[in-house]
Amino acid sequence: FLYEGLRKKLFPYMREYCAIHGIEHDCLNGHKEHVHCLFKYSSFKDLESNIHSIQSDSAFWINKHGFVSGDNKFRWGWDFIAVSIGQSSVDALRDYIRCQDWVHGRKNFEEEFWLALLTLGRSQLTRGRV
Repeated sequence: FLYEGLRKKLFPYMREYCAIHGIEHDCLNGHKEHVHCLFKYSSFKDLESNIHSIQSDSAFWINKHGFVSGDNKFRWGWDFIAVSIGQSSVDALRDYIRCQDWVHGRKNFEEEFWLALLTLGRSQLTRGRV
């Protein structure tokens, strides 16, 4: 899990990685078992490639800096979910991403996922594998 101390160091690192590698992102935050990132993309292939790059580099960084104890190695899950939104929803999504500690004080990840599915509909949710 991404415990609080790790999140406080990992998320700024991931933001910096995106900036250095030209991955256009608006905001990034998350909770114990997931990360939310607001990207600007027109191509799913670009999104998938960049998510894989961010995951690979950040997992290496976590393991290199000893955030996982013992012989265990940190690995991200293989699945990700992408949501397509209109410009009118960007501010609300940005606020939602920034307030993940508050959100997860009220809902777990599974409840959050199903709420998004019901709210946005299947047509706007895309699952991917990296």
